[in-house]
Amino acid sequence: PAKNQLLLYPNPTRDQESISLPEAQEGTLRVFSANGQVLLQKRTFSELITLDVQTWPRGLYLLRWQGEKEVLVNKLLVD
Repeated sequence: PAKNQLLLYPNPTRDQESISLPEAQEGTLRVFSANGQVLLQKRTFSELITLDVQTWPRGLYLLRWQGEKEVLVNKLLVD
């Protein structure tokens, strides 16, 4: 993946989203709505994270993962 970017697939999605980090490390994943509200915050410990987005409203979301040494971001479209 590009440096400082989360790898998201599939994107857009409607039910399940896989998020891949460059390596397994502890961090915090936050999901923001288009207006900047934090919708989800979760501790992560592996390089693959799965989110269930079936109940999320359609729209654009910002995913931000913060580890000890880096911050990774990407946009997710829920269709």
